[in-house]
Amino acid sequence: MKPQFILIIGESESGKSLLAKHLSEKYNIPIIESYTTRPRRHPKETGHTFVSLEEYQNTPKSEIIAETCFGEQYYYATKDQVKDTNIYIVDEKGYLMLRDKYTTLSLRVSRIVTKESSRRKRDNFVLPYDTFSCVVFNNGTKDEFFERADEIVGKYYE
Repeated sequence: MKPQFILIIGESESGKSLLAKHLSEKYNIPIIESYTTRPRRHPKETGHTFVSLEEYQNTPKSEIIAETCFGEQYYYATKDQVKDTNIYIVDEKGYLMLRDKYTTLSLRVSRIVTKESSRRKRDNFVLPYDTFSCVVFNNGTKDEFFERADEIVGKYYE
């Protein structure tokens, strides 16, 4: 069986981590935590594996399945993190790398849109909505957000 991915793409603070955690708990799907060279925002921060620039540079490129760079900070995931089914928060560049480089993967790509999206800088978001398997709008309550996500994503994993 091909490894399956639920890829979650969205603006900063759009609910990506919240959605990933909800889907992981509800459907028992592991979340791939990106490695990153950026510093922790606070001492108890989770959601990433924090590494040095040297550790990133010493990771063989053949082992990296997706990567991106914001400013001078790198984010990436490696082949050894992949399970049969995975949730991975990624940007459009990382999604395109996965799609183009690893054609043996089964990808379901969710784009999260918030009511603030139209006010945010969209340089990192250029793909049209019809590129994605589903678009989940997070412009109401948390329960409404989860209901919309479950209606769309849940049909694949129940």
